[in-house]
Amino acid sequence: MTLLCSGSNLVCCAGCTFLKCLGINKTFKSSVATRIAYAGMLLFTSIASWLMLVPYINKKLGLIIGEGSLFNSECKNGNCYGILAIYRICFASSTLHLILSILMIGVTNSKNIRGKIQNGFWGPKMIIWFLSIVLSFFVHNDFFIFWSKYIAIFGSVLFMLIQLVILIDFSYSWVELLIDNYENTDDKKYMYFLIIATFSMLIGAVILTIVMYVIFGKSGCSLNKVFISINLVLCILITIISILPEVQYANPQSGIAQASIIVIYSTYIVCSAISNEPDDNLHCNPFNKKTQFTATLLGVLFTFISIAYSTTTAAVKNGLFINEYNDDSENVPLLKSDNINLNSKGSDNDNEENEFSDDEKNNTTYNYSFFHLIFALAGMYIAMLLTDWSTIKETSDYEFKLVVGQSWFSVWVKIITSWLAILLYLWTVVAPIFFPDNFSF
Repeated sequence: MTLLCSGSNLVCCAGCTFLKCLGINKTFKSSVATRIAYAGMLLFTSIASWLMLVPYINKKLGLIIGEGSLFNSECKNGNCYGILAIYRICFASSTLHLILSILMIGVTNSKNIRGKIQNGFWGPKMIIWFLSIVLSFFVHNDFFIFWSKYIAIFGSVLFMLIQLVILIDFSYSWVELLIDNYENTDDKKYMYFLIIATFSMLIGAVILTIVMYVIFGKSGCSLNKVFISINLVLCILITIISILPEVQYANPQSGIAQASIIVIYSTYIVCSAISNEPDDNLHCNPFNKKTQFTATLLGVLFTFISIAYSTTTAAVKNGLFINEYNDDSENVPLLKSDNINLNSKGSDNDNEENEFSDDEKNNTTYNYSFFHLIFALAGMYIAMLLTDWSTIKETSDYEFKLVVGQSWFSVWVKIITSWLAILLYLWTVVAPIFFPDNFSF
């Protein structure tokens, strides 16, 4: 119970006083604090799931569960306990958010009981989260194998598509924010930053492409060359199209800065895909089975940060998943610069020590139900990410490694993701030309 209370306090710190703990003395909106707290729970789920792949923990699970037990029907020599443990942890997290999603349908006021459940009761929620994980270990393996192959995998694909839409929207919002700040303040540092960042990302993509050709595009590695070449052609294509006069006239928001974000992202995804090919021949993938722990850890942390950002913005992005109940909110609470401003209503009368302004006095600033649905899909995505996209290897000599996504299925998922990112962005660039009255991003 002490451990649960400590975890509860830690989550509350992350959501309600996390910024104060860091010594930041500016006022933040309460809705942002809530989303940070849920992102913290997602991070804990991700780390706990990833730790299940550590050989020491995997062996301990095997000793605790024991041979011939309820959990051993699909395992050989206890070698898949780590994977099934990941399924259990992620299933518990996803199920909890699905229940909250259903519970929050139609919530328009944060002051009613359901709204208070969303923004408070962190202790009980942490206890329920912990107990749901424990109880999941009393469910047969067959259920989680079915869940991973026929439910989680489709939820993961849907989450990845949402991630791509958020990434594209971020590319537009980020550039628009810098330009607006420059126009409002006449401070050239915003333009300098935009220019430097744009060309840094483009140059970085070029360098990474050259490195991929040198390391992974050797003689006899034709598939790697195809992956790299297709990505290169598509990146050049969207960069050129985004600055064409016809495109600029129909869609003034498009430009090379937005394209650079998509270019560096798709290039990184391709590099991640081919560097995780499960090829026993080290000629085409010299990093296979030699991935350093530090590089892998950074890659996993980058993935978790991406998931946390996606889940904390997906339900509030203007024009994408706008809250139908809110008429006066900014709808981009994690991106707009006024997130750290004082609440315009009654801020002078508030307690100076209260570091979080209540931006949901009249109504909710985001769709609670859809917000939890995104988190549920994120839990499924984590399960697929850490288990080679539902690949359970039952050979007795199987050894767990701290390397994420070493399977051909994972490779193709990443490659297709990079293509979709480019094609979706390309659609946002050219669509205004063909549908000037019906399309806006």
